[in-house]
Amino acid sequence: MNCLLPGALSGAGIGCDGGGWAGTLALVAALAAFLAAGFQCWQARRGGRGRWVLALPVLAGLIGWLLALSAAGLWFSREAGREGRHLAVLVDSSASARRTPEQLPTTLARVADRVGEASRTADPRDSASVLFVADGSVAVHPGLPLASLAGALPGLAGQKGPAEGNSDLAAGIRAAARKVRDAGGGAILLASDGLQTRGDALEAAGEAGRLGIPVHVLPVASPSPGIGLMASHLPPRVAAGVETRLRLVVANPLDRAGRFKLRVQLNGEGTPVEAEAEVPAGASGAVTIPVIFADRGLQFLDIDLTPAEGGASQRRRAYTLVDTPTRIAALGPAGWLSALPSDSYQVERYADAQPFALNDIDVVVIDGVPANRLAFGQAERVAAAVKDNGAGLFLANGPHRGRDEDPTVLMGYEETALDPLLPVTSKPREMLVEPPGRQVVIMVDTSGSMCGQPLELAQRLGTHIVDQLRPRDSLTITSFASGYSDLLRNVTMSAAGKAEARASLGSLSCGGGTDPNSALERLAVKNAQQCGLFFISDGEFSLGARLPGCMTTIFAIGQTENSVNREMARMGEMHFINEPGAIGGLHLGFMQPEKRSKHFEPGHYRPDLLLPGSGLLPDPPGDLDGNAVTFVRDGVELAATRPHPVDPVLAFLDSGTGMAGVFTTNVPAAWASGAGARSVKSWMEHLVAWPQRDRYVFDLVEQDGIPTLLLSLTVRDGRVPLVEQVSASLRTANGDQPLRSEQDPTAWGRFRLRLPAAPVSGTAMLVLRETGPDALDREQRIPIRLGTMAEGAPAVGSEQWSYGVDTALLSGLAAASGGSYDPSAFILGGAVPRPPAALPLWPWLLVLATALYLALIALWRWLP
Repeated sequence: MNCLLPGALSGAGIGCDGGGWAGTLALVAALAAFLAAGFQCWQARRGGRGRWVLALPVLAGLIGWLLALSAAGLWFSREAGREGRHLAVLVDSSASARRTPEQLPTTLARVADRVGEASRTADPRDSASVLFVADGSVAVHPGLPLASLAGALPGLAGQKGPAEGNSDLAAGIRAAARKVRDAGGGAILLASDGLQTRGDALEAAGEAGRLGIPVHVLPVASPSPGIGLMASHLPPRVAAGVETRLRLVVANPLDRAGRFKLRVQLNGEGTPVEAEAEVPAGASGAVTIPVIFADRGLQFLDIDLTPAEGGASQRRRAYTLVDTPTRIAALGPAGWLSALPSDSYQVERYADAQPFALNDIDVVVIDGVPANRLAFGQAERVAAAVKDNGAGLFLANGPHRGRDEDPTVLMGYEETALDPLLPVTSKPREMLVEPPGRQVVIMVDTSGSMCGQPLELAQRLGTHIVDQLRPRDSLTITSFASGYSDLLRNVTMSAAGKAEARASLGSLSCGGGTDPNSALERLAVKNAQQCGLFFISDGEFSLGARLPGCMTTIFAIGQTENSVNREMARMGEMHFINEPGAIGGLHLGFMQPEKRSKHFEPGHYRPDLLLPGSGLLPDPPGDLDGNAVTFVRDGVELAATRPHPVDPVLAFLDSGTGMAGVFTTNVPAAWASGAGARSVKSWMEHLVAWPQRDRYVFDLVEQDGIPTLLLSLTVRDGRVPLVEQVSASLRTANGDQPLRSEQDPTAWGRFRLRLPAAPVSGTAMLVLRETGPDALDREQRIPIRLGTMAEGAPAVGSEQWSYGVDTALLSGLAAASGGSYDPSAFILGGAVPRPPAALPLWPWLLVLATALYLALIALWRWLP
């Protein structure tokens, strides 16, 4: 239903809302009124009335027309210069869409039928264009009124389109979008089978959608060219060493039975499996081929089909995820490895000097084995497996035998190929002439038991500590009794800051119970290398908090070695203060660190867990017996330390494509079960390059000869994990090669990873990093086999063998652009959208129609 207006008026800022059936009914009524008035006029003239009765049909027709305009929702806007809308019709004319002579004419006729309503109801300002797309795009009708589109389409079948070598739908969508944008706005109508072989149509549709140009998609299926692969199925995840089956569906649209040959090759290597079969005329047949995969990671099958009567071969590549139990090669006792479940882990034990292959080992565990007892060249082989193949390495010092000054097991690896991979080094750090600024905390017990001389000693001791601080240091003073209070907070120790600190210490008063736990809990996450805690108390309390992350010095007031609170004693370095004279000779290791002359620090202690909730140590951790003296390297993930001296206990470091971990003492035998067993399992999960082996499903598509992996997140707890983006790279010995990654708009939790156009053959590491609410906190490193396609054979997705319709892609194009799939006839039809603040005219038209109607009555009654 159009506005029933001359073109001059419709271009002067006047439009309508369409009218629909009400407008149509008003038009019919207006025509009936005109005819009735004409008949009445003829009778009146015969009855002798004057010439004025000729005005009857004119007024009746005018009244009817005004009522029809009212029903159409007429409005007026000052935006008289608005341009009309544009519909760009994009027709697939590639080889698959022109396989038979009648295909393209039939497609154009379907499009004409679909746009018929848009043509009939078009505004005079609306326009259209027609483009053919194949290997590029050509405008076969650069511009015509939208009202003429439906009639013009069938006659374009003979127009010459672009070359038919490929289906570059992306180029066609971008060219159509330019037409729409240049015309001032509108939409695109794409008629295609969706079998693109070049470009990224989804990306182009998304670009159009961001410009406000929807892509409406009309699916048009293409017939099969002959015997061909219709579908292939390889399970998305298989077990290594277990026979699986590749299933193929082969279609034969010919009127006679057809034979074909199949050739299947694993990872582009070795002897291919060959088979020959026959498909009846006009039918489809299934072929099953047994396959056995070895090793682990993403691997592929290359499938080639050749008609027995001759003709071009088709090929397809199918990827699957091959899984194996996590293989661990263990040297040394490592009895704690029995904590690992046997269905998920395979522990293989070797003698110290026994060489072993590392091609499919996930983690190498060395427990207390000195470097000089390894097989010749084994350290180099392990280092190469970690750096290049993503293997994990776990080195435990084990129990120390001999004097504390004797070399430790870890020290023996300093000059080996494994040393650069380890997160710690046994070489002492260089002493700094002027250490950097430190965060110092003085915690003073002000409970009732500290009243009198104990509190005076605490105040003097606090002042002694303040006197040794430098202007670059900062100080916090906290008093605790039943609760705690900060008297000073992060104040730099300038002259004014020290004066404030002394005054704060002098203001301390005593009374109440003793509970330092809340105050200590705040320091649990501190960095021990930059934070120093001086804890002053008589020890009359129970310790329930986790140990502080600061290097801790304990001052026991009024206590002896036999009477001191044992919970307090395990917090750090202990000093007994019973008289003022003991304060002046104090040596504070935090202020003036001693050179470490020992290589092994003996003594039982409970380690500080720096990554709470990680499961890397039992929580609370049990006692450990001594540790090798080591220092962390840059970029280390430090999981646990000794409280005093603050030495690394458990640390991890990314090393090449793999990860290395170190435990600087002996793993307790009790950790083979219970909470310790869960920690051992956490170590292995931390070291394995690919811990979440059931998180992804992969499929492969080919675009312009470039393989693209479709990564789909698997359902967990009844839903797909909320992951907003997955970034990817290929990691080889030459470094990381970033891969283009984008979210698939057709499905949540699916991403498209573009592999290199010319990938190197062999094994690489696919590195995945997630972002989003349910993202993993560490990257996944999945071994992947790469290989170039065989030369000379067209891909299954090429124009030569494309047929059917890619519904997933076409519906994705509509969704990505805000368009519709298989749209209704009202693609761009109906009324021109009303501008904001447009003035409705229908009330005035009704008033005018009423006035004319009254004038008509007056003429009929009062004129002779």
